[in-house]
Amino acid sequence: HAVTLRSHADVATALHVPSAVLRQVMLNLLLNAVQAAGSHGQVNAQLTADAQTVFALACVEADALQDLGRSGEAHAAWQRALEAASDDAARARAWFGIASALRLRDDLDGSTRALDAAAGLAAAAGTDELRSRIHGLRGNLLFPRGDLDGCRREHEAALELAQRAGSAELEAAALGGLGDAAYLRGHMLTAERRFSACVALARRQGLTRVEAANLPMGAWTCWFAGRCDEALAAVERGIAGARAIGHLRAEAIAHHIGCLARQAAGDAARARQHAEAALDLARRLQSPRFEAEALAFLGSLDADDGARASALARLHEALALARSCGMAYMGPVFLGMLARVAAHDEDMRVACLTEAERLLDSNGLAHNHLLFRREAIEACRAVGDTAAMRQHAEQLQARTQGEALPWSNFVADRAVALAGVRDGVGSDGLRGRLAALVDAGRAIGLLGDVAALQAEHARLGGA
Repeated sequence: HAVTLRSHADVATALHVPSAVLRQVMLNLLLNAVQAAGSHGQVNAQLTADAQTVFALACVEADALQDLGRSGEAHAAWQRALEAASDDAARARAWFGIASALRLRDDLDGSTRALDAAAGLAAAAGTDELRSRIHGLRGNLLFPRGDLDGCRREHEAALELAQRAGSAELEAAALGGLGDAAYLRGHMLTAERRFSACVALARRQGLTRVEAANLPMGAWTCWFAGRCDEALAAVERGIAGARAIGHLRAEAIAHHIGCLARQAAGDAARARQHAEAALDLARRLQSPRFEAEALAFLGSLDADDGARASALARLHEALALARSCGMAYMGPVFLGMLARVAAHDEDMRVACLTEAERLLDSNGLAHNHLLFRREAIEACRAVGDTAAMRQHAEQLQARTQGEALPWSNFVADRAVALAGVRDGVGSDGLRGRLAALVDAGRAIGLLGDVAALQAEHARLGGA
């Protein structure tokens, strides 16, 4: 039927909004209007736009892309939002979005610069909510750099502002951030309490993204606390929850701890599934930091399977990626893994252990100290360096003296016992010690570490 269509666009310049979506909405509206107008009817269409609406639409697009882990597109969308911003408050919001998108891609320096711009504008024009988000993101940026004091300070500020703003979402996020800060220090039991409080609050309030982001970190702390079954249950919940809302970063972190815990428990096949999934997610996220982590875990699994050449190739690739984006996050762990796999290449073993020790001198990230010492003990055990085994055990215990952990206690005690066996010290007393350590290792899920204890116990005449 014939319909008269009259249109007027009250827009002086290009709109910084997603054009495909806008076209589809306008076409749907027009088709509905034409249908309603009837034969020989008339439809008047007028397009108007104001700065606030355009900016809000640009932010919606950018947020959606970021939630999907499409960091490059999200960065471009936030840039469009910045162009559409008409005041300092809006510009601060856009700069914060840019910083968030850059963090997803592990561009920590670029993210920090964008966050500085957001903070400068938000100091005068921002709300308590935005300032809380800025402090929280800064704390997250300081985490992979191993800045213990800075990470805690930023998340404490984020929590204070969140409570002042009355925002349950930001309060839960800040509690998770304080969990990160405690994790950094190796205070895993405190960190676990923080993550539990965060997840409980998020669950009560229906904050699915906050819950998904913090469940995997709770799994890390459970594992270090010696509760492997709980950790693996949290991993499975974390993966399912992250997948349900498309939170690729949270899913990747859940796979990381899933791989490590499954490998330690002797379940190599499922550990490899976790590592391969983590690698795929890291590449989709364009995160070299996470890609390096997944490659290193695959290299470690290859070594356990006797595929030394593949293990060395993957570990070297992981180290190359880590050197490109910063060794602070897990560089010492990768070096420890390489030292273990290449233990009988004295030059490489010594070089890796020496570089890792140098990095640890200025690195506060607890998982580097804990996981490196475990790898170094195995590298030294392979060549019979019992003095070094004891030294690494002592340093591991010293690192966790603030909050003793079943995990680190077992790893250190195992090293001392195996060094004693190698040196032929007091075999009668050692048999009982080895038997007790076998039980302890089983209890905390480190079944892979139990095999050497069982072999030495049997060699000494144990039942």
